[in-house]
Amino acid sequence: ISTLILTTALMSFLVYISIKSGRPINSKKYLLKLLPLYLFFGALQQVFFLLIFTDALVFLVKSKVLLLMISASFFVVFHLIPKGQLKKYALLLFLFGLLSSYIYIYLGNVLPQMMFHGILGSIFFTTYIKEDQLKKRLRWNYFWISL
Repeated sequence: ISTLILTTALMSFLVYISIKSGRPINSKKYLLKLLPLYLFFGALQQVFFLLIFTDALVFLVKSKVLLLMISASFFVVFHLIPKGQLKKYALLLFLFGLLSSYIYIYLGNVLPQMMFHGILGSIFFTTYIKEDQLKKRLRWNYFWISL
């Protein structure tokens, strides 16, 4: 059920952004290079976001609806902080955070979110963000590894 929900959301997202922007994915070759990296980063973010952050809140917040809203809001804030490149997509981020949190809180599943987060990130950064994410992420990883 959670995979079906996220597949429907992914397809809706792709239709929405292609209609809104009127542009296809810029480089399929770049997308294929970025996808493995973002599958990894998407999985890490979902583990942090759901298994650590949301699970910690379960013990503090007794209402599942409030937990859902806090988790979705945290997801948006987490993605808007670095340089604010995603500000104009805040509503879509909130909807994905809400959907992702709902699936985790009510259905107890995190695996589809890990995969879809990577796919959406790859498509989004290939299509709408000019900055080379491969160079940016590899520089960042090199910095942490060298410490």
